[in-house]
Amino acid sequence: MDGPKLLAELDEKYTFLASLLKEFRDELNVSSTTPISSDQGWFWFMEMKFLITFLQQMSYMELALSSTKPDSLTHFAANQAQKNRVHQCDRDEMIARLNFMERLHAYVSCVGVARLAITSPLPRVHRLATQYDLTAKELDLFQLMVIFQGCQSTTVRSQLIEEDVNRKMMMFQRLACISEIDLEEFVDDTRVHVKEGTVIAEPDNYTTVLSLSSICVRVCLGRTLTPNHMLKVSQTALEDLLRAEGCVVEQALELGDDRRLDKAADLTGDASSFEPYNPDNQLEYLEDRFQVVAFAIRASGARVKDQMKEAGTKQPWGESYGNPMTAGRRELKAKQRVQDRKVMNRLTLTRAGEIPLPRLEEMATKFKLNTFEQNVIVMLIGKTISPVLKNLLEGVDTSAVQRMDESITVNQILSVFCDTFQEQVAHRVFFYKSARLLQRGLVKLNRGGGDLVDQRVELDRRVLDWVVGLDTEINELVEGSDLYNPKVQLSQVVLPDEYKQTILSTVTAYEHFRTYRKTSGLDQTLTYGTGLVLLLCGASGTGKTMTVNAVAHHLKKRVLLVDFPSLQGKASQDRGYVRFMSVDEGYLTLSGSCVAASATPTCAGCFGKRT
Repeated sequence: MDGPKLLAELDEKYTFLASLLKEFRDELNVSSTTPISSDQGWFWFMEMKFLITFLQQMSYMELALSSTKPDSLTHFAANQAQKNRVHQCDRDEMIARLNFMERLHAYVSCVGVARLAITSPLPRVHRLATQYDLTAKELDLFQLMVIFQGCQSTTVRSQLIEEDVNRKMMMFQRLACISEIDLEEFVDDTRVHVKEGTVIAEPDNYTTVLSLSSICVRVCLGRTLTPNHMLKVSQTALEDLLRAEGCVVEQALELGDDRRLDKAADLTGDASSFEPYNPDNQLEYLEDRFQVVAFAIRASGARVKDQMKEAGTKQPWGESYGNPMTAGRRELKAKQRVQDRKVMNRLTLTRAGEIPLPRLEEMATKFKLNTFEQNVIVMLIGKTISPVLKNLLEGVDTSAVQRMDESITVNQILSVFCDTFQEQVAHRVFFYKSARLLQRGLVKLNRGGGDLVDQRVELDRRVLDWVVGLDTEINELVEGSDLYNPKVQLSQVVLPDEYKQTILSTVTAYEHFRTYRKTSGLDQTLTYGTGLVLLLCGASGTGKTMTVNAVAHHLKKRVLLVDFPSLQGKASQDRGYVRFMSVDEGYLTLSGSCVAASATPTCAGCFGKRT
């Protein structure tokens, strides 16, 4: 098709059409051998094409109206022939104009196809259409929706954009040449672009109004995306599109955080967000982990709302109806991953600097806890000491974690950290009796007559104190107890040397015993009896407590002294009959390597049930 000749005809014969297309005159002159320069440039071309399509359809409707509309003028015999001749001349002009518009439309379409063929990579909207598996008509509709929301041309904005929703939907069907049946298939709930919230179908007065998410329009037009925008494309085809171009969403988010951090550092001199964790401040690490759990709780609440909407339990006249809740959930999940990456980066810096890791990380390494098990502990700690997590757990609307009491159940934990029902079923094993969390005594279940998921999960108070760095607080929390560093030397203890040697060899050999249990497989066959208890019996003043202190000092451990009569609410009458040292594997690890000693009036009172 001869483009220059066609454009010359436009200028000479159809000046009124040339005036309407004046804004796109330079685009009409672009050769078919010129590749598409940018996404914005492609949509400028598409605005011109849809405007020509609109003018062509208007010419057709004008001719149809003229051909079917009866003449309203009075017929006179004298001028009948002249009047017929005049009307015939007008219709011939309409036919010629319609034919010209069809040729112009065909020319522009051919130019567009030729330019796309030599463009690499293709414009984003075409690559996105491939990922969404859109048909040719659906692609035209998708591009038309982008133009309606991101229009660049004044002519298109004044001629095509409709405020009335019914006329807008009719304009979509006409310009995209798509039927109502095809439109229903385009907005089907099973289509990927609908599931991801890219295409939003909102009922309005017996019709369905279509629109695109604003972030999709920005991506298709090649606009600059902020870190907040990057969060919204997480786990969607838009993210895959950007990754294919070399844009890593997480890096872009961290770059935005770096810029904000640099700005804040200039003002405050604080850039601690990208520094190693301070071993003297356990709360610094826990606060970062609390944020990860907080995003997980909020995402869980958004997921429940989505499920309610899918089940039809959310009324269509609600405030948030029509808003893609899945998009909000994806954004929260993306923020959760970004925060998790920050924690990992700071842990990497901590390891690189050979700085002691936070206590929770030490415990996770010691007991081989995975991420889910760590999150369970963080959630239980946060429920106790974090006002933010406590409010989220108690006040999230329609969330699965909303309860009237203070407890946390297995079902609530699974709902927060598992997105699907299959994942929730698979993660039930972490709360079995044989699970690490229960075997190690880190958490306990208040078992009742119901299902496992209805059981309340409680964190051992010693775990909380040790992880938070408040293990010395046990002196204030537990009446009749005392945790201290002994000063007594073993040489000061008046005992036969063979007694002292027996005690020391027994205690020091405990580590070898633990190693043997693991290598021989006893850990799997015998899950009980993992601790070491030594009973010291004698009258008051014979040196039982002094021996415990001396052994603890020799092993560089602390002593936890417990007065059982005080704990039982009885009068303290220390007859000095029994002392015992407990070297329990779990307690030593959790309480910072302590040797436990207790005072009790009678041996039977403590060990009557251990025969």
